Amino acid sequence: MSWAKRLHQLRSGFHRTFWIANTLELFERFAFYGAKAVLAVYLAEKVALGPQLAASLVGAFSGVLYFLPVLAGTLVDRYGFRRTLAACFAIFTVGYFLIGLAGLQFGQSIVQTVGRTPYVVSVLLLTAAIVLLHATRPVPPDRPKLQ
Repeated sequence: MSWAKRLHQLRSGFHRTFWIANTLELFERFAFYGAKAVLAVYLAEKVALGPQLAASLVGAFSGVLYFLPVLAGTLVDRYGFRRTLAACFAIFTVGYFLIGLAGLQFGQSIVQTVGRTPYVVSVLLLTAAIVLLHATRPVPPDRPKLQ
């Protein structure tokens, strides 16, 4: 079987949503593991939190993120695949931007006003808190509750 024929068979054998979801998941994994690989070093050296606090924060961040799939299923059931995926990517994009802001020159005034440790702790846990609050809010009365 030729390469082109096999590629066509693979593409036509799955629904478009499958390819979109897997492509987005692939890029999200690249971003997550890429950021996680350097997050402790970045927080310890560039943001100057020290190695112990940086490692503790990265551990807490990872623990919270590994718990989120439990709630993501609830969100997908309640709001649908596309809206939930778009909201999660928007939240993580803002979170990654705010983490990066702590190490940039023009972000130092915000970080110094809030304080290094409180800023980083709040930014790392911000994404999880928003998703948790969103997942546990009551269903509006005009929407049917899931049985």
